[in-house]
This record gives sequence, C-alpha cells and structure tokens, in this order.
Amino acid sequence: MAEKQDAFKLTAREQFILDQCVRIEEKCAGLYRHFEKLHAEIPELATLWHNIAREEDSHAESFRLSARLKGVGIEHFNNCDTTVALVNEIDDYLDANRLAKPSPVEALSFAINMERKLGEFHIGKSVLVFNDAALEKAFIDNVHWCKEHVATLEKALERMV
Repeated sequence: MAEKQDAFKLTAREQFILDQCVRIEEKCAGLYRHFEKLHAEIPELATLWHNIAREEDSHAESFRLSARLKGVGIEHFNNCDTTVALVNEIDDYLDANRLAKPSPVEALSFAINMERKLGEFHIGKSVLVFNDAALEKAFIDNVHWCKEHVATLEKALERMV
C-alpha cells in the first residue's frame, strides 16, 4: 500500500502521476480535435469530436486541481505504470496518422478502444484514493463520462457502418 499523503506537499512520484494523468486527458483532447478537423465535412461527427475533446479538457482540469490542492482530500496514490503506456499509445497513433487520414470508422474504433482503456484505468487502477467524498465524486464523474464516451462513440460508429 502506498504511503500516507502529507496534505501540504506532493512527493515527486505523486506529482509525476498527476502530471501523467493530465497528459493523458490532454492527449485525448488533442486526438479528438485532430479527428474533428479531419472529419469537418461530416458536421455530426465533427461536433461529437469537439464535445468529447472539451470533456477531456475538463478531466485534465480535475487532475490539475488535485495537484493545486497538494493532496488535500487524497488518502494515497496508487502506483500506476499504465499512465506512461497510455500517453505513448496516443502519441504513436497521432504520429502514424498526421499525414494519413483515418476514416471515420477507423477514428471511431480507435477512440472507443482508447476510452475503454481509460475507463479501466479510472475504475480498476484508480490512481487516487480519496478521503474526501466530494473530491471522490468528482473523479467518479470522470469514470461516468468515459462510459458515456464509449456509448456515444459506439452509436456514431453504428451510424457510419
């Protein structure tokens, strides 16, 4: 079990974990904005990408808030190597598709897979364990949005195929 958090200071490891969580959410938002531009000729799909990107921005802000609170309300941080792998996966996908134009079906399929991984990450391997119910609820809401994203993306995919 991880050590008890000093409410006024984050360790370097804890700051790294929060920074990685912010990066994951920012990378997802960037990916969805990339898809929004690629599929601008399909207004419904462009709007979907835009809205999900904004929600990812909100998730990133939740992790930034945790860093600004210096651990207040957090009981401990779980060790989570998944963060770096998720950032790398998104980077690899963006690098591979900067010049290519993934079809709407390919983009939606990748996004669904990524959102499922994020949902598992938030639920099964949650990085933060809270002792403050209000903060915990805010982060549980992030998990809800991952599930919503998957459902919304799956519906969009069904309409595309």
